[in-house]
Amino acid sequence: MSLFKMNAKTRERAGKGVARTLRREGRVPAVIYGGEAQPAIISLDSKDINLEYYKGHMMTNICNLKVDDKEQKVIARDVALHPVTDVVEHVDFLRVTEKTRVTVPVPIHVTNFEGSPAELAGGVVSFATHEVMIECRATLIPDEITFDLSKAELGTTVYSDDLKLPERTNLGQNAKGLNLFSVDLPRIIAEPEPEELEGEVDAAGDVPSEHGSDGDDAEGEAKEGDKAE
Repeated sequence: MSLFKMNAKTRERAGKGVARTLRREGRVPAVIYGGEAQPAIISLDSKDINLEYYKGHMMTNICNLKVDDKEQKVIARDVALHPVTDVVEHVDFLRVTEKTRVTVPVPIHVTNFEGSPAELAGGVVSFATHEVMIECRATLIPDEITFDLSKAELGTTVYSDDLKLPERTNLGQNAKGLNLFSVDLPRIIAEPEPEELEGEVDAAGDVPSEHGSDGDDAEGEAKEGDKAE
């Protein structure tokens, strides 16, 4: 599990007008809920929250969030973005404890493919997805889930049920039986063969001669010039 830190301030009021004012001041409104405490309305520095969001870890990593002088562990569960600029406009945080369980996407990483029977036969790994949804304790979210391909053969397909998950970790409700990746020969796209003009029959049923009259030759050369372009 990875941790990151952020600072926040308590805000006195909620509402659209207050939120607009906060954004003009370079702050982002947010709320903390869950656990045994009451929901809390807060604000964060806009630069800080956007930096952390675009690092790509906010939805899967625990945050040590310091609100005024009190620190608490939270995880982002929903992030609202501006429809045009994609700037973070609001965040919902969930308080987490040792008992809190969450469903989160976790990256999939393959290991030991180099030197495997499939790799020596010219195979490559083709991913249908690069992550899988798992359900686990919030304090035990893995950074990634690995799969060993040292014995992979050509034609191997790996499903979510084949993953070895950490203790007390389950697949998400819609993640069972999911096709993750396969090992096959690279797909080769064949180039179309050039059309053979020699011996084609024209609309009148005649086969054009390779050496016709001067007029025929000129017309044939013009047609060939058109095709070359």
